[in-house]
Amino acid sequence: MNSFEGFFIFRFTFIFSFLNQKRNSSVLDRIFSNQYFMVMRFSRFKLFSIVLGFNLMVNLALAQINSEKPLFTEGKLVFDIHYLDTLLVKNPIVDASFPKELIYILKGNDYRTEIQSDYTHSSIIGNLNNRNTECFIEVLGKKLELHTSLDTLYKNAFNRNIFNMVSTGETKFILGYPCKKILIHYIDPYMKDISLFYTEKIPNIPSPYTYAFSKIPGMILEIDENFQGIPIELKARTVQNLPLNPEYFEFPTGYFLVSTDDFISKVLQP
Repeated sequence: MNSFEGFFIFRFTFIFSFLNQKRNSSVLDRIFSNQYFMVMRFSRFKLFSIVLGFNLMVNLALAQINSEKPLFTEGKLVFDIHYLDTLLVKNPIVDASFPKELIYILKGNDYRTEIQSDYTHSSIIGNLNNRNTECFIEVLGKKLELHTSLDTLYKNAFNRNIFNMVSTGETKFILGYPCKKILIHYIDPYMKDISLFYTEKIPNIPSPYTYAFSKIPGMILEIDENFQGIPIELKARTVQNLPLNPEYFEFPTGYFLVSTDDFISKVLQP
């Protein structure tokens, strides 16, 4: 017996007991008439059909949301960057200097990462196999190009790359992709531990926010972390599988090539 049948039996028993105490024979006759039972059966069937239909629609919607996606090999990912320090973002000048969106573009092993604020624009173009990376940065009216590698960027991630990964066993779907939750326990006692969700269905495409986590076996789709001392939330907004033009991965022209060592001095030069 399901809960709905139990509810109706309870309701009928209650009515019967009440009317029996009142000894109202005319009402009892009316209750036990065929017409009453037909209406009652119809009402219960109608209610059961509505509930069953609603439950079916919910299950179909959840199945569509949580349906596992195929391996991502070509397309575009867009992330929202939220800054959790409200005092910083209240300053309009500081807020305008912070990027609000992070874009990843992938075609096979070729990738491009785009980061833009009101004052700066960065494009990072590289290949996941050879690990070489070209960074094109427009800042303070200067157009600079840095030739580096993912390994160099990983080593220069300060203490953010020295941690132990602890699996929590927790999973969830993000934009249809199955994700696993892990805890990042930093060796540096002054660094706050963080958690993230990643999926093995998308390659781990690098960005300045995730260089330190390049050894995680998949794309991070959700993370709260401290980036350069600023608490941020990085969360995937869209994942689009779509064919891309190879021109996306061509190097732009008009940039001045600098080394990683003198990048800071070039940027700060008046």
